[in-house]
Amino acid sequence: MLIGVARRLLSMLVTLFGVAVIIFLVLRLLPGNAVTASLGVSAGLLSHAQLVALNHYYGVGQPFFQQFGSWLGSMLTGNLGVSLSSRVSVASLVGTALPITLELAIASMIIGELIGVLFGVFGSLKPGRVVDGVGRGVSVVGLGVPSFVIGTGLVTFLASVFHYFPSSEGWAGITQDPWLNLQQIFFPALTLGLGIGAALMRTTRAAMLEVIGLNYARTARGKGLSKRV
Repeated sequence: MLIGVARRLLSMLVTLFGVAVIIFLVLRLLPGNAVTASLGVSAGLLSHAQLVALNHYYGVGQPFFQQFGSWLGSMLTGNLGVSLSSRVSVASLVGTALPITLELAIASMIIGELIGVLFGVFGSLKPGRVVDGVGRGVSVVGLGVPSFVIGTGLVTFLASVFHYFPSSEGWAGITQDPWLNLQQIFFPALTLGLGIGAALMRTTRAAMLEVIGLNYARTARGKGLSKRV
């Protein structure tokens, strides 16, 4: 098992390194660089000497391998650079968004598993009934409709009909205001959980129907179980 885990980790590192090289190369082949992208049309007002000085300051004028080595070394030491739009360190931006992302991921997985397992089990026990029909409808919506369409529809419907928009009050952490946090996280988690639950429901329903269709009653009675059990 340890050898298998080590191989997986090694293949993951090789894949990440290859993706980083390809993205770094493609970005360098595109016209312009980070300096001209951040300045926009104002880059045309700078002289050639000013552009050269800025390229040297930000390191974009260095050879490709030197730039990649500098970027890789900074990334491995935790220096992710500064955002060109907000002028804030990328590490602080990631640190701010990471707890929210983890909470959303965990909540959407819980909702998705509840939807998938419950509809899959009860739908397979009574195929063709109301619960099974609702579950299959949820499955079609979760697999066929993009998440951003479902999310936009939920926000529009709740805000226009019920005047309900908890995100307008600013993000509340789970330790600051648990009730407001639950309201803000529930519908985004539901939107993402529909896709997870749809795939899980199909798998659960098919497996349950397969097991239900097996002729295990004779074996169970042979083991001593009563007919009712």
